[in-house]
Amino acid sequence: MEKLADEIIRVEYPTYEQAIPGLREAIIRKKWRIKQILERYIKQTAEVEEAKKKRVLEGRLVCIPYGGDGWVLFSDDSAKEYHELRKKLRSKNLTEEEIDVCDRRLWEIEREGKWIDEVLGDLEGKEVRITVEVVEDEK
Repeated sequence: MEKLADEIIRVEYPTYEQAIPGLREAIIRKKWRIKQILERYIKQTAEVEEAKKKRVLEGRLVCIPYGGDGWVLFSDDSAKEYHELRKKLRSKNLTEEEIDVCDRRLWEIEREGKWIDEVLGDLEGKEVRITVEVVEDEK
């Protein structure tokens, strides 16, 4: 870091060691400040890269029954509404219009969710550690 800061300061002051005493100290302070900025930038960049590696997905896991089951994470409210709509669709006394409204809302809820296979697909070929934590309902 010291060498990089020195190289940067030499762009403006190629021979700062030979400057008059007051100016030389000011340049050295500036070089020290550049070094601090570089260290902070490198640390922040490393933290951002580390954060990109970790993804935290939270929600209620719901199985979407189609040709092959799909797993989706929903918010609490969406999961509750989704289950209520599925239950409503299983009842026999719905009109075609009510069925269409339920189907449309189910489709909207599914689009809002986070599909697990889609999330995992982004990680294909990468070494991963997957941790599943069941969060108990606080009641």
